[in-house]
This record gives sequence, C-alpha cells and structure tokens, in this order.
Amino acid sequence: MKHIILILFAVLFALSCSKDIDTNTQIDTSILNFKKYEELLSTVDLDLFKNNSKVIFKNGLGAEKIMSISLTESSQKQSVNGQDIVLPKMAVNYYDASDTKYVLYFYLTTNVLDNNLDQNASLTASVFTNLVEFTPSISFNHLGNPFACTYNNNNIILGKTFDFVYSSIPSKEFEIFSELHFTKTLGIVGFRDTNNELWVFERFAE
Repeated sequence: MKHIILILFAVLFALSCSKDIDTNTQIDTSILNFKKYEELLSTVDLDLFKNNSKVIFKNGLGAEKIMSISLTESSQKQSVNGQDIVLPKMAVNYYDASDTKYVLYFYLTTNVLDNNLDQNASLTASVFTNLVEFTPSISFNHLGNPFACTYNNNNIILGKTFDFVYSSIPSKEFEIFSELHFTKTLGIVGFRDTNNELWVFERFAE
C-alpha cells in the first residue's frame, strides 16, 4: 500500500512540474516590442501606394506597361514555443490585368526568434508565378542591411538613374524573371517579365 501511495505521489509531482514548465513557455504578447517593424515602415514611402492605384513602367523601346497596385495591412501567425502569436504585415501587390501569369509584390513583416522575445523586421520583394522555379528575391532588414540581394548607392536601369537601389542577385541559368530592382522611395523600379523584357519605373498614376 505504501508503495502505491509513493508511486501516486511521484506521478502527481511529475504532472505538477510539467504544468509549471508549460506555463513558463507561454509568451506574454503584451510585451512584444514592434520598434524594429515601425522603424522599417517609416523608411518606406507607403503613401505613394495609398494615394495611387497604378504605376507605369517603360521598356527599352518606350512602350508602356500599366500595372495596378494595392496596399493591404494584415497579419500573420507565427508559432513560438508551441504558442501561436499574431504579428503585423504590410503588403503591396503589382498586377497587370492583361497578363495574369505573374504578380510582383513586396511586404514588410516582423518575426519573433524562438525561445526569445527579440524581434527582427524585414522587407522582401519578389515575383509570384508558377512559370519557372526560379524567381528573383530582394530582402533587407530594418537597418537597411541587405541579404540575398545587392545594394548600390545608384543604379542605371535602361538609362534612368535611381538612388539607393536593392537588386536581386543575377542568375545566368534563367532569363525571364531574372532581374528585380527596388528602392524605399519608389518601390519596385525595374524587372524582367515572361518575355525577358526589361521594364523600368516611369511614374505613378492615380
């Protein structure tokens, strides 16, 4: 009988400890600090995408491509220590109504490191398409430090000069969608399409 009581006591003790461990892993989302995310938001001129509905690009022959743009504020879930938390996200899409095979986009988001409340904020620009496995990608953090891309103080694209340009890393294996250029002030300023045609930012239109 004594042995049974001791075993039950040991089991109850183990269960109480496991509950304490589970409680300790819970994240208090009220103390999450979105300073890095807000800092990144402040460096990108999002008013251009709030106040305009179209952006016009030109190719080397002077032909124009009109792309509609949309800005959405949303959120995304992330699992940290087994707990789902909701984090803010801002996304901008570029799409051509006459050519729906691809969409250009960039988004700003933050993520929490596992087992830590430290948060990283980053901007990512890319192309959404199922035409090829490879699509160009640009990413940089709230400090402007690039990763998986290159950075130039100025860059000439089809004769037009842009300042502080983030560009996708060139690929020799692919041609279509092999090039993408981005600035914080104008968004996407250059890209190659399904026909390997290079387009450069011309102006916004309401």
